[in-house]
Amino acid sequence: MIDFIYNHKIYGGIAALAAMLFFSCTNELEKIRFDETEDIPVAITKDVILLYSDSARLVSRLQAPLRNDFIGKNPRSEFPKGIFISFFDKNQKPHTQLRADLGVIWQQSGTLNLYGHVELKNQNGSILKTEELTWDNKLKKIYTHRPIEILDEGRMLTGQGLVANENFEEYIILIPTGTFSIKE
Repeated sequence: MIDFIYNHKIYGGIAALAAMLFFSCTNELEKIRFDETEDIPVAITKDVILLYSDSARLVSRLQAPLRNDFIGKNPRSEFPKGIFISFFDKNQKPHTQLRADLGVIWQQSGTLNLYGHVELKNQNGSILKTEELTWDNKLKKIYTHRPIEILDEGRMLTGQGLVANENFEEYIILIPTGTFSIKE
């Protein structure tokens, strides 16, 4: 009989505690709702290596010491401590390399904005240097309106602004500057 009373008190106490916990919970979604106007990262990743593939074929490899992901009105991934990307051809050989002090990938538009010391090198050895560059994944173009320098086949080309294909094999300098030699 004492065992029955003792066990009854223990089970009754557990049941009372469970009931208190169950009824004390409230659903206050307004307090925990995410404020989309706040511009704070929802994920922070260190020492990032991202591999992008298409149909089991490596397309690009992105490396960065830090990645901050944002959601809300302007979803994006920021790489505030630098970014390095290698793009690969159909034979899995790197054809273009891109480096910058800061990178931002915008999820909605699919564009990549690069800032700081931006350097792009293609498979032919041509090197583009600028302060700001945009790579538009949908248009398969890169462009800038900032001053540019291109080291191409031993000659230095300078200008203001550039539009190029994504491999940086064909490009147009919007406002060429500097000294040019012209064959007659």
